[in-house]
Amino acid sequence: DITLKRFAPGIVFDPMLCAEHVEKAKPAPDGLVEIQRRKPGAKLWYVGDTVDDARSARAAGVPFIGIVAKHHSTRPEILRLFDEEKAIAVVENVNEIEELL
Repeated sequence: DITLKRFAPGIVFDPMLCAEHVEKAKPAPDGLVEIQRRKPGAKLWYVGDTVDDARSARAAGVPFIGIVAKHHSTRPEILRLFDEEKAIAVVENVNEIEELL
């Protein structure tokens, strides 16, 4: 919430759930399950840059899109983990997502 207000005040997520809003944090799927409950039938994608993000998405049955920079020091390992967690796509930059979708 703080980051969005500071850098992207025009972007609104509804609902927006953070770690303090769920009983169990990632990689537990609690946040995504709650979003599914609040938005029944909505098409969801989880975009993240950690293996815990990918694991949370898989556990909730939500398609995962990974982000890992081209020159990240552990890129090969992150790509392997995203593949193991069944990422539907991996991009190098968050700005590539709109074109992907």
